[in-house]
Amino acid sequence: MKKFLNFVVVVGLVLTLFPQVSNAQELNLKKYYDAIDRMNGKGAIAVEKSKRDYVGDIPFSEYYKYKLVAGYGDRNNLVSTFLDEKFVFIPELREEKISQLRQYEEGKARRRPEGFIYCSDADINDFKSMLPTDTFGLCIDEWRPRMGRSLKQPLFINLRTGRLCLLHEFGLNNILESTTYLAKKSSLPDFKYDPSYSLSELFKYEWYYPENPEKMCEALKGLEVYRTDINDYDVITSAKVRRSDDWNGGPAQLIYDVECEKGKFVNNHRWEWDFFSIKWYEQLKKCIGMKVIYCSDGEERLLYKDWISTLPTWTLKSIELGNLGEKSDSRPALIATICSGQRTKRLDAVHSCLFLTHGKLKLSPKDNSRYSGRLLSYKYVEEHSTKMPESVKNELTWFAKMYTESMVQSLREIWVGQNVSLFLVEFPKAKMIKNTVSGGKAVRIYHANGNEYVFKDGICTSVTKK
Repeated sequence: MKKFLNFVVVVGLVLTLFPQVSNAQELNLKKYYDAIDRMNGKGAIAVEKSKRDYVGDIPFSEYYKYKLVAGYGDRNNLVSTFLDEKFVFIPELREEKISQLRQYEEGKARRRPEGFIYCSDADINDFKSMLPTDTFGLCIDEWRPRMGRSLKQPLFINLRTGRLCLLHEFGLNNILESTTYLAKKSSLPDFKYDPSYSLSELFKYEWYYPENPEKMCEALKGLEVYRTDINDYDVITSAKVRRSDDWNGGPAQLIYDVECEKGKFVNNHRWEWDFFSIKWYEQLKKCIGMKVIYCSDGEERLLYKDWISTLPTWTLKSIELGNLGEKSDSRPALIATICSGQRTKRLDAVHSCLFLTHGKLKLSPKDNSRYSGRLLSYKYVEEHSTKMPESVKNELTWFAKMYTESMVQSLREIWVGQNVSLFLVEFPKAKMIKNTVSGGKAVRIYHANGNEYVFKDGICTSVTKK
């Protein structure tokens, strides 16, 4: 009889508790759907529907992080425009979380995965009870304590169970994705890597802005590269994109994090120059012999039809691995050797040749900083440059005059005071016409590029037209 009474008490508690939980969840769902009705103007009083702010052009987590958390605009007004957004699990990321939890429970990991650090065992069981096919919505009129504070913020609501979760609870903000974004992404064609583009160009959003950067990152996985930082071949295993903190609703600044089999790149100011695609290198080799313009002394300001013929031209002679610096410990680089008459220059090809391999360059002298230090195909510039607008002609006429004068001066006088060894690197085919001693000083006279160079004890003392 006593056992029977205990059973009755337990059943009574269960029947008492479960309806309360169920009622709370049903209330959550009712409030959620009522809020959507109000948003759509279906309440007791008709209201104008808000303009939708989130259109699925970027992942929702990126949108929320930079549009709302960063403080751009009225958070509550913006939230109301995507209140009816639906979210589903990203399958592989959900499985990764499950695997991380399993490793922790089996003692193979010292810490719980991100999003579970402060969760109780009951919370973790709640996460495990979520089905892979569950769909989530957003509730905005809820207060939820977090770390001793009450924060009013959007909460995910499981539309199957009515359970509410903070956006960051269980790391849901990173493993759920909006159905709007997923639909838009799937409607776009897959990104196919065009080897005429260097990775340096693809990873500079100012030069290349893909329709969907995430798809571009997926397409680059498995791409064979050569890394000059370790002087060895490698393969891209992961590429991820994030939007910069100062995004204010316009085209976001894209920041890429790249990992390879032999280690990730340090995200410094020049990491994208430390490696290049093998396929792009094969395209670049086809450019050997090309007539080029080297934008090194302000030439980029004169990329107009009116001035092309006045610019000095070079020929791309070779592409090979080597060392740019004179020191023995200088780092390896992919070196482009260019020649103009008897002059020779050695450049970092990854930096200087990224615009040589494809015919899709939009020449814009007003935005000339992108060409500074680069090689451009003379034929391409000649065919695609435009006439100088009257609005900038007066501005650049003085520069063109000074540029022409300085070019003459540089060809004749810039070498005064320079060492003969540096001169021979620049003019390896210079012809020595005199080698003597005068006044106790060794005198060498060279002819190169129509000029005569006089060196006394290895130092250039004069340059004259021969």
